[in-house]
Amino acid sequence: YVWCPPDRRQSAGPMDPSFCVDGREVASSDNPARFVNGARTLEQCKEVNLEICELGEVAYFRTLKAIPVGSELLVDYGPGYWSDFGGCQ
Repeated sequence: YVWCPPDRRQSAGPMDPSFCVDGREVASSDNPARFVNGARTLEQCKEVNLEICELGEVAYFRTLKAIPVGSELLVDYGPGYWSDFGGCQ
């Protein structure tokens, strides 16, 4: 499950996204990453439900498990992102 641009929605190939998050009705921004937060505590690390993956030069978010509607989207940005937290690994 990933956010994907409009021209990639509902593709059938094995490497293509199978589900897309469409945030157009929520806000008028072109940046879907506005819905994703970085895990900043060990407690939040337990709730991480996305990973960052790259296809070519584009970064995408892929779900690690089913995410119920209304849940916070959390990703581990790694050990170098927060100055006061070493990441989830």
